Amino acid sequence: MGSIVLATVGRAVGTYVGGPIGGQVGAQIGSDLGSSLEGPTKHSYEGARLESLAVQTSTYGRMIPMVFGRVRIGGNVIWSRPIKETVTTTTTTQGGGKGGGGSAKKSKTTSTQYNYSVTLAIAVCEGEVNQVNRVWADSKLLDLSKGTYRVYRGTQTQLPDALIESYQGVGKTPAYRGLAYVVIEDFPLADYGNRIPNFTFEVTRRAPQADVGSATAESMVTSVMIIPGSGEFVYDTQTEYKISGTDAFGNFVQNGYQIPLNQHTAEGKANMLVALDQLQQTFPNLSWVGVVVNWFGTSMDVASCEVYPCVEYQSGVQTTPDDWQVAGYNRASARLIGNDSGVLRYGGTPDDGSIMRLVSELRSRGLQIFFYPMM
Repeated sequence: MGSIVLATVGRAVGTYVGGPIGGQVGAQIGSDLGSSLEGPTKHSYEGARLESLAVQTSTYGRMIPMVFGRVRIGGNVIWSRPIKETVTTTTTTQGGGKGGGGSAKKSKTTSTQYNYSVTLAIAVCEGEVNQVNRVWADSKLLDLSKGTYRVYRGTQTQLPDALIESYQGVGKTPAYRGLAYVVIEDFPLADYGNRIPNFTFEVTRRAPQADVGSATAESMVTSVMIIPGSGEFVYDTQTEYKISGTDAFGNFVQNGYQIPLNQHTAEGKANMLVALDQLQQTFPNLSWVGVVVNWFGTSMDVASCEVYPCVEYQSGVQTTPDDWQVAGYNRASARLIGNDSGVLRYGGTPDDGSIMRLVSELRSRGLQIFFYPMM
């Protein structure tokens, strides 16, 4: 209001003194003066907000599935808190510079954002299951190492969840014995349109023994051989990357993205670790693991054949974090795997460092190891 009044006064005075042009100048001076007296301009913005925080996703009377083997299955909400609203308010100030004859007017903007999360328990299937391997929200695979997830396998001795009990009360909270379920705390809903997504679960449940003294085929397996035996980093327990590039005056110049060589699963870890997890889940009595490692011969004639480790590439490629090395050979000094029109006939000899990391991992899992060199 002050800037309008002073602009009007300034226009009148300027017109009297200097005519129409003087009126425009006077109006601008009056407006700037009024703005500086009024203080900063204020703007407020609010993000989208839910009208209801109620959770209505469980299905009454739904059958409890019974599963065997490895199955992906949908869940049913059996307990939930109301959707939690978190309000975040930020204030920013812009403007206020006087250079170039400008106004000292400042603009203050206040933004309010609403974020939503939910805490709930989801029934999966009849227990007892061996493991809940993976969880999806809609089609997105969740990283179970981030966030709070508690899995109850459906044993007959499981106790009530402590969080649910803190709301329901001691002695009033079911333990859901014989029911496998998952408790998820403060699950963020922003990526799902501020709604509860459809949760699905990959569950492993081995078939029970038919009677005393009998055993399943999986339980009778005590030793396995690990293949393929070839592939420069196929056995590595840490993720290795391949980087394409060119040699420029003795320096490697990258000309592409780094590509994972041994991580191609949704678990976010090396293929070998995922394979070992699944191996031990499938064969609970596994005790011995054989590791096949391939070297290559130079001839089909045994009398003249020489055996060497081989690589898949010798130029235009680097690997990270480790360079390939086997028995003192490096990528430049080792022999190169043959190819047909650019397609490799075989994978390279596994890197020594990767074999050592695999051996350490197998030992940490309580497994015994035998080495199987193959040509």
